[in-house]
Amino acid sequence: MKKLLYVKGSPRTNRSRSMGAAEALLTEYRKRNPDVKVDIIDLWQDSLPEFNETAATARYKAFQDIEMSEAENDAWGKVRAFTENFKRFDEYLFAVPMWNFSLPYRVKNFIDIVTQPHLTFEVTETGYKGLLENKKAYVVFSSQGTYDAPELAAIDHCRPYFRLFLGFIGITDISEINLQGTEDQSDQIKAAIERILSK
Repeated sequence: MKKLLYVKGSPRTNRSRSMGAAEALLTEYRKRNPDVKVDIIDLWQDSLPEFNETAATARYKAFQDIEMSEAENDAWGKVRAFTENFKRFDEYLFAVPMWNFSLPYRVKNFIDIVTQPHLTFEVTETGYKGLLENKKAYVVFSSQGTYDAPELAAIDHCRPYFRLFLGFIGITDISEINLQGTEDQSDQIKAAIERILSK
């Protein structure tokens, strides 16, 4: 059975354009994949493990085989469990709005939790290697402005960074819907969903 994880990156619920389009995509995806098992992480409602000083120290100790304190063991155990759960899915759907030319802080927090050495990437003799190969991601980006023009692309720190994150952990099969500007884009969304899911 195929497993898909839907990660909600906006707190705006039914007012979020990125989540509205992501949920339209998910509805059509379910029609075409009736046996799919879908889990949801709401980055604004669900509790995420803390990645504070204790967790950061524990991470380095874990990979150097240094004994950890009880607090470090607990903190690292939560981060590791969250990341291992993230890894078990075959496909991912992300709703990612642009905030102040970048990612919402909860999305960045999520990235910092799951980007872990020996869990989602490793360092080899030839450089970094992502460990989540042969997986697929669907990403819905939204922004009030338009950033495709060369003079504006340089201030878009949302889409390039999120693509970099996915590639870094090994996910290179990425399909996107990019919603820019404020006009009604319902027809564009329908066409994009059909194009993405017909591949």
